[in-house]
Order: sequence, then structure tokens, then C-alpha cells
Amino acid sequence: MEPIVHKASLHATQPAAVKTDPSMSTEPKETIKGDGESSLPERNKGQPLNSANPVAMDDLEATPNAYEQADTPPDQETDYESSDSSVGQGFNNIRLPYVGMGGGFDIYRAAIRLGTDKVTKFTTRQIGTDNQKQFIPINGRELLLYQSEKRVGVDLQAFVCLNRMKSPTQGSWRLEMRLLFDARSDSILLLNANKHMPVSRQDIFVNELTASPAKPPIAVELHQSLALRAVSHRIVWLGEHIFDIDVFPRRYLSLRTPNYEPVKTGAKRAFEPSSSSPRAGPSTAKRARAETSDGLTARTTIYTMPPTSEFCAESCDTAEQSSVADLCHPLESLHLGSVIHVANGNREGDYSLVYKAPVFDNGKSLVFQAHHTKLGKLTVVKLHRNNVDLEDDYAAQEHWAVTHHWLREVNYHGRVGQHPNIASLVGYDARFLTLYVEHIEAPSLHLYRQCGTNAYCTMTTRDAEKVFSRLIDAINFIHLHDIIHNDIRPANILYTRERGPVLIDFGCAASESVVHTGGTRWYIPPEFMTGGTRGRPGDIFALGVVMLFLLGEMPLPETQSPQLVWEPRLLRQSSPEGRKARQTMSAWMEIVESASETLERNWVDDRLEETIMLAVTGMVAMEADTRITGRKIQEDLMTSMFG
Repeated sequence: MEPIVHKASLHATQPAAVKTDPSMSTEPKETIKGDGESSLPERNKGQPLNSANPVAMDDLEATPNAYEQADTPPDQETDYESSDSSVGQGFNNIRLPYVGMGGGFDIYRAAIRLGTDKVTKFTTRQIGTDNQKQFIPINGRELLLYQSEKRVGVDLQAFVCLNRMKSPTQGSWRLEMRLLFDARSDSILLLNANKHMPVSRQDIFVNELTASPAKPPIAVELHQSLALRAVSHRIVWLGEHIFDIDVFPRRYLSLRTPNYEPVKTGAKRAFEPSSSSPRAGPSTAKRARAETSDGLTARTTIYTMPPTSEFCAESCDTAEQSSVADLCHPLESLHLGSVIHVANGNREGDYSLVYKAPVFDNGKSLVFQAHHTKLGKLTVVKLHRNNVDLEDDYAAQEHWAVTHHWLREVNYHGRVGQHPNIASLVGYDARFLTLYVEHIEAPSLHLYRQCGTNAYCTMTTRDAEKVFSRLIDAINFIHLHDIIHNDIRPANILYTRERGPVLIDFGCAASESVVHTGGTRWYIPPEFMTGGTRGRPGDIFALGVVMLFLLGEMPLPETQSPQLVWEPRLLRQSSPEGRKARQTMSAWMEIVESASETLERNWVDDRLEETIMLAVTGMVAMEADTRITGRKIQEDLMTSMFG
């Protein structure tokens, strides 16, 4: 038997086939970390996860686009005809009809060929905004995996019958894995999700078919992952050749280049595992993989040109096309005037982005303005960064945390973006983990302030009242959809007198059943410190703090001097750092209470409506159960207006 390479230990033996009944395990409960990523409390990397889901998706289950449970009936069944032709032939012709999972036209990224007749059933479930499950009949020996702007990956299950004397149900073992498309490279991440198997039968063995015959297979242990680069791979489990998978380069990126010279060319980034990382995988020498030189390898060429309307309106059928593939992330390298063309399975879905101006970059997300040719207007592009080392044994788990964050934001923002005081989500693309948001030519509220530290608001009282009445309606609308924004602050509210206030950024949004530990510290409610809760009262408290700034009762919290700073994630800890964080937050709450008392004490009827004054003081009440509700505020406003 040929030697085996384990990703973690670099030594193992391939298990023999043993028949037992798969065991079930409990599902951990999800919390949301401060940076918007998902985490599982009381679980370190390498411990069990929620079924085949590396991260629970409970907060998505309330919507039609929720990730379905494993026992959900399939949306549709599709027969795949067996094929004797080589799967690798003709794959540069990317525009093929999308088969079997929802219709339309998508672009394929991989082909799977079953390698044994012992596979009795094969199921897949698309992961994205249009999740669907399907059963693949065994007479279909070949399956194409597609990628589109709606899909981030696929879950696979193969039922392997090792004893033909028994029925397929009684004698079958279930192989489970997740495949995730990487936004920065041509690789597909394979995650071992074999949690229902005994420990000795969980490992999946992967051979790169283009590698030297002497190179041993790599063993991928439970909850570990392996980056499958754009070549052919063989999957072996329980001593059986389950299937081969051919991974193809991304062919959905190109540049329309009418007589312009390239100014930048990028090639695939090499991901080197950190030598200091305690979870680093095999050595660079063992894991190094040379780039292929055949036609499957694509490169990136970005062209700079004047962003004229004539170019934006040009048909992609007449524009010259150039292949685009591996940068660290294609959109991260765009600059003023750069144009990137994104192809879909049908020409009608193609679009281009013409880079206009940067907006924001905090390391985890990148925001910039771009002209979207399909939408025909300027949009705000928000990119979720995925800075995962693909050579890391747990890269897929970290990759999924970022992807799940993106899915959650698309889900929540899309459900409430139709409100006039909420920026509309006009599109998204799972291939880049981007959201395309309505562009609004308006400054945010934190810019309506004096210069320097302890900067007070320069907005008029009438403008502040307009912000208040419109935003209360928007927040109530969000809450009616069982969504909590969790990051209401001046920087996330745009304002002009013509448009009124517009709420943006749903990166911290969560369902009411999920407690989010993120947001901006000065707007987090006190009950999070004392009881670990937030919910609707938390959004109301945050807007109350915003109003104290707009009404001139306190400077913009971000500009206070000396500044009170603490880490919200430490508030629930019993460590010395946690105690210090609670002391600092308590000092801040005293400032909020003092500003509220000053507003009530100095209230003048002709300066501010009494209804708004009482509402604001009630919004920053220190006890959540005594805090005024959004519905009560709206009722009081209607009463004051119409009697």
C-alpha cells in the first residue's frame, strides 16, 4: 500500500472498510462575533461543527432563501446522462446551459466522475442565495458543478455500499464534504464534513493526478480542508475510489479593451503557510505546487482607459475580450479608470465595473464607487475580504466564516432595502463576495460637526427632527422583519434635506434570536454589559445616542477627548481586561445619562418638540425593559402631528 500524507501529522495509514451505523451528534448554537464573522462558542478549531455546516446558519432559516435541513425533500430531480468522452475536453467553451438546478445559464467550475459502482446515491446542495438540493441517479456517471453570482459552493454526499449482500440503505456509509469557491484564486476548498462517521473512518484521501506517481495522497481529517487547484484530483475514502474531480480556472472574468494598452498584469498569488502558526500544515517543500502551463491556466490583465459613457454603453459582443483570473482578488487591484468585465453563462447577465473612487477600507472590507454597466448607474461596491491562507488546515472554516457573513448581509439587507430611508441593495455577486448598493450623493451625519476634538453637531434642530422621525420609521420597518441592525451610528446614516436620512451598512445585522457582539462601542446598549442581550431595545438606544449628538447635548462620541475606549468582546469576560472594559463602559453610560438629563432640564418648547425630547430621553434609559419602544415613539409622533 502506498504511503499516506496527513495534512496535520504527515503520517497515517489508510483505514480499512468497516460497516457501522453512523452516529449522530448535537448541534452547537451560533453567536456572531464583533467583526461580523460567525463563531461557535465553546468550540476550538478542529472540534465538531453543525452537521456539514462549518458554521450554523440558524439566523438564515426564517427566510425562503435559508439553507435547508438535511432531511428536506429535493426541489427537483435531474437525470445526468453518462458520458464516455473526456471531461477535460472542450472546457474552454464556458457558455453551457445550466442543467438541473434552477434553470438559467451559469459557468462551470468543476466536473465530477464517479469512480466506483459502490456509490448507491449521490446528492448535492448548492450553497448561496438560491440553495437547492438534488439527487443524482447512479446511472449518471458525470456531474458538472456550476458557479454564478448566487452561489458560493456546494455540499456533497455520497452513499457507498461496501456489502452488496445487504440493501443499499443498510450497508451504506455516507461520505460528506463541502466545496467552497475561492474568490481570490482558481482553487476550490474541500472541507471534510464526515462527522457522522467513527473517528477511524473519517479521513478523506486526495491525490493530485498531475503529480508524480511517487507522491503519496494527502489525508484530510475531519473539519480540515485542502485547496484543490485547477487540475484533476482523485478522492479515495474507505479504500474506495469514490470520484475524480477536475477543477477548472475561473473563466467568468474578462476585460473589454477597445485599443487600450495593459498597465498591470497579475499572476496567481502563492500562499505560504506561516512558520510560526501552530496550525501550519505540511512544509512548503511538501505542499509546493507549480503553476500549470497548459490552456487551463489563466492570468489577469487590467486595462486603464478614460471612463467615458460611450465605453460603458458599448456592447460586450463587439468589445475585445481578455482573460482574467488570479490576482489576490481581482477587484482589490482596480484603480481610477480600471474596467473589469464579468461574464455570466448568458450574454444578458454580463456586466462591467468601471472604478470611480475609493470610499472605505478597514482591512476586512473594501468599499468603492463604480459604474455598473448592467444597472446603468453609479453604485457602491462593498467587498468582503477573505484573507485566508489556503495552505492552512482549517482554511475552509475560516473561508466559510467570511462567506457566511456575506450571505447574512445579502439576506438581511435585501429584505429591507425597499424602504425609502434605507439604501437599496441593487445587486450582489457571490464570486467576489460583493454587494452592489445604491449610490447616494450625501454626507454621513458624522460630518455635520465642528472641527477638532469634542466636536459638536452643526445641524439645525429642524434637520435633527427630520432625521429622527424618518429613521424611527426605518428602524421599525427593520424590526418588523425580525432583523436587528446592531450598528446604528452617525457614520452609517447619510443625510441631505432633499432625500432625508438614509440608513446604510448591514454588516452587523442579525436576527432577533442571535446576540451580536459587534457594532461601535459608544452605541452598544448597557444591557449587553449586564445581561448579554441587545435586540430591538439595543437599536433604539443607539439611535438615542445619535440624537443626543444631533441635538447638541454631547460631542460626537468618536471625537471625545479624553476618549473612553473598550473592547465590546471583553464585556462578558471575568478577566481583569473584562472588568476594566465594564468600568470604562459604565463611565460612558454616566456621560449618556448626564446628556439626557441636560436635554430634559433645558428643554424649550419653541426649540424642540416635546414629543421628540421625551422620546430621546426614553430611548437612552439604562434598563431595557423601561426603554421606550419604536412603536410607542411612532404612535406619539402621529398623535402630536394629528391630535
